[in-house]
Amino acid sequence: FFYGASGALIGFCTASFVPVVVAILGFRQAIAEYIVSLSLTHFWREAKDIFAFGLPYYVGDASIGLFYLPVMGELRQVAGLEALGYLRIAQSMSQLIGFLPAAIAPVVISLLSEAHGSDDKDFEKLRSIHLRSNWLLALVMVTFVSAAAPSIITVMFGAKYLPAVPLLIGMCWGTLVSVVARNLNVYSISAGNTKLVSIGAISEKVTFISSAMWSIERFQGMGFVMSRLGALVLQCSVMLFGLWPSFNAKLKQDIYALLGVSLAAAAI
Repeated sequence: FFYGASGALIGFCTASFVPVVVAILGFRQAIAEYIVSLSLTHFWREAKDIFAFGLPYYVGDASIGLFYLPVMGELRQVAGLEALGYLRIAQSMSQLIGFLPAAIAPVVISLLSEAHGSDDKDFEKLRSIHLRSNWLLALVMVTFVSAAAPSIITVMFGAKYLPAVPLLIGMCWGTLVSVVARNLNVYSISAGNTKLVSIGAISEKVTFISSAMWSIERFQGMGFVMSRLGALVLQCSVMLFGLWPSFNAKLKQDIYALLGVSLAAAAI
């Protein structure tokens, strides 16, 4: 607030450092409480097993920045720095919608993995509760932000940034699809099927990067948003198609109902 961009950078670095310290302290307390003995015995073998199992999941999240950079550079060349600023506003605000589902994903993976190996009924129940709660929470937030987008942007950034409203709405609905896709990724991983996650992630990245350059030339910022939304819908469809046979009747009914409510909210 007082030091402009330099102050923002210092604040960002501080906000990134503090959680690391808290995590280290919590980690030390946990291993002491549960008497966990840490050892480097068979380190490389264990590391290889971990990466072989989870690499598609890790790479899918880590690589998105590499795909964003050239596309955003293209937007800067085509539409100018102002359009890139509008897009950054939309991206930053839409990320708030997916924050909670992303934060609880590691815990959910652990619970579902344990239930998958011991009790199929608990696994199905946890999966259904998790999908409904995350989907509905994200849908409520997206609907609110979409309805109040002009007011939110005017208050936070000023009226001159109102051209970012359609980008914000589009990115928010894309985030909703991303939340659903992430949930499906969690279910696939907890069941030990990381290949499906890899197929979904690759489909999404290829679709996004191949369509974004074409659409940005024609629709500028909205071209970026439409490419992102379309790629996420494809990823979500791939995951649903791969997991559908493993869903019980109750979960399938939940998905139909949630999809219907989401489409109705989007139409309104």
